[in-house]
This record gives sequence, C-alpha cells and structure tokens, in this order.
Amino acid sequence: MPDTKHHSGSVEMFRGSSDINLSQQGREEAHEVAKATKGRFSMIFASPLKRAQETAKIVQDTNPKATIKTVDALEPWFLGHHEGEKVTPERVADLNRRIKEAPDEKIPGKGKKSIGEGESFNDFKDPLIKHVQRLISLFDPSRKILNVTHYRDIQAIKSWLAAGANKDRSIDVDEMTHKGSQKPGALYVLKVPSLNFQEVKHADGNGIYFLRHGATEWNGENGTGPSPNTEPDETSEKR
Repeated sequence: MPDTKHHSGSVEMFRGSSDINLSQQGREEAHEVAKATKGRFSMIFASPLKRAQETAKIVQDTNPKATIKTVDALEPWFLGHHEGEKVTPERVADLNRRIKEAPDEKIPGKGKKSIGEGESFNDFKDPLIKHVQRLISLFDPSRKILNVTHYRDIQAIKSWLAAGANKDRSIDVDEMTHKGSQKPGALYVLKVPSLNFQEVKHADGNGIYFLRHGATEWNGENGTGPSPNTEPDETSEKR
C-alpha cells in the first residue's frame, strides 16, 4: 500500500500519471516563470495532467496572447504499480532496467490517482520525440512556443539529443538512466537549427521552450524531489 505520509510532503512518491495538484511552492515556481517570461509566448502546449495545466495557466496569465493546447504526447511516463508508492532504490532500479533492457515491456498495474495503467518506456518516449521533431520541422522564429511537461519528458528529450537527434527517435540510454538536474519550474530552450538544449531564466532568445511543471506535495520535503533516473544506491525521484 502507498505510504500515506506523502500528503504531508515529507515523503518522495512516484508520480507518473497520478493526477495531483501543484503545491503552494509549485504555484510560486510557476509564478516566477510567468513573471520572467511576460509577453514572450504565442502558444502554450501542455500535458493534460492537473499539475501541468495549472502551471500553463499561471504562465498564460502574463502571456495573454498565448492559447493553451493540451497535448497527450507531453504526458509523463505512466509508471503502473509504482505510482503513489515511496521512492526506493529497488523501484528506481526496476525503471532503469526497463529503459536499458526491456523498453517495450509494459509496467503492470496503476495507482489510486493514476489516469491510466502503466506503459512501456517506448510507448512513452516515441510520441514525445515525434512531437519535438514536428516542432523542429515547423519552427518559425516569429512564434515562440512553450511546452509544459514533466521531469522524465525533459530527460528523454535530452537523451534523444545526446544520441544525435536521430530520426528513429533512439536515445542515449546512459543519459536517460542517470540523475537529471532539472528541478520543478525549470525552463529550457531548444535552439534551432543547432539543437543546443540549455536551461534559461528568461525566454528572450529564439527557440522552442520546455518547462517542467512546479512542485507537488509528492515531490518530498524540499519540493524538488529525487531523480527517477538515480542509481540503485540513491533514492531521489524527480518526476
């Protein structure tokens, strides 16, 4: 059974498709991004989950010309029976094993707040990378697009770029299974055509932007949470 202490914000829980709201800290993080990107975006694509939608709407408040479009490809990896459970080295190791050895293997089960059953890594990754490929192919420097998404989505994009941004959507597995640096509320830009991907504080330059939604109570005590891609001797999960 899930550790019920997760509601206090003191325990790091696997989120995945669990449809949970932003915490107060998460709203503050979203407001910081909104303030820093005022009037910059002409379109906002967002994952359908509550924490991403709420983040997108806060950013939209300072970008009134930007409409929000829900995009399923920006959903997180559906983690099946891991969702709503405390992050442990064993569970992190299981996810890493699936990425490395069984990317087409579906994760069984679902959590109490899950919007769907578990899926394979490739079923999560391929639609996401297709979405990014389409944005690159249609890139227009006169339009600034923001994508509000999740930790593993950003990690998957970084891993695809690290593997050479191949048309077959293959990734650098080592990059995907190591701890990423992105925290809740982190903003990134993908430069086109260089495909340089970097964290930024503002949205002044040309490129395609990606925002990790703000923190939730399931991120743990400090609101940042550990990385889902940590090695088995660590327990941080940032999804």
